[in-house]
Amino acid sequence: FMDWGSVVALDALGTVQHTATSVLTLSYTGITVGKGSNRALVVSINTGVVVTGLSLVWDAAGANQSLSLIGSSGTLQYLYGLVAPVSGNKTLTVSWTSPTALASVVASAWTGVNQTGGVASFANVTTLGPTTGTSAAVPVTGAVYDITIAGYGAHTASFTSVDHTQICIDNLYSGGGGSHASNYAAGASSVTLGAVLSVSQSWRAVGCDIVHA
Repeated sequence: FMDWGSVVALDALGTVQHTATSVLTLSYTGITVGKGSNRALVVSINTGVVVTGLSLVWDAAGANQSLSLIGSSGTLQYLYGLVAPVSGNKTLTVSWTSPTALASVVASAWTGVNQTGGVASFANVTTLGPTTGTSAAVPVTGAVYDITIAGYGAHTASFTSVDHTQICIDNLYSGGGGSHASNYAAGASSVTLGAVLSVSQSWRAVGCDIVHA
């Protein structure tokens, strides 16, 4: 017997957005969170250069929910998470204090997620980089009924593909600060998520397990 209420399931994949010029904020409107139970929001962000004071807020004009850092590659590539995000097509405000920079952001919404928050909801974080090569591989320890997710960043090389299920590939961003990709896969005891670059280059990545309720 399976309790389907305890399986992490996709609610919505957002569209990727990036800044056209170097700024200190990005207003992301690319996702609509549904009304399913045990909701969570996961955001992959690449800033191209090292920034300070990075902050993400869902629906600042209403519920004003701050996202927590799941993990970062030290600089440039980040995953943020939020349990119980308010439903609807709200604005995710991404801001940082310095310096002005380009940024690429994509969000995904999930149901059936552990609502405790922190490592209880977003577990087994893997951070990699800077590592040089034509392919990025992110091993994530997970479990059946969970979802594993990863975000990748590079400087000017394009991402040509990701394995498993693609969330985004943002190569319009390349040449002006970085390239950004993200994907997800069903949870298992050991999952490796990967992305391929057009040429050998330094890359960074962050992955985690989204834990079922």
